[in-house]
Amino acid sequence: MRELKILTDTFQSLGGDPEVFQDRHIAHMAASGHRLVSQREIPGVTIDAQETGDGITNTIIIE
Repeated sequence: MRELKILTDTFQSLGGDPEVFQDRHIAHMAASGHRLVSQREIPGVTIDAQETGDGITNTIIIE
């Protein structure tokens, strides 16, 4: 979870609200390098993300 803390701190330093990563009503996907750090689906938003040897593949479906 240290990577997520670094990402949320950076997000905040750039003017973003890091609480969006805690809000269960907001979908998100966060990655660091080639690693998935956090993701959340909500009704109407499906996230299919997989780490690969050289990156991340993902499909995000918004209904």
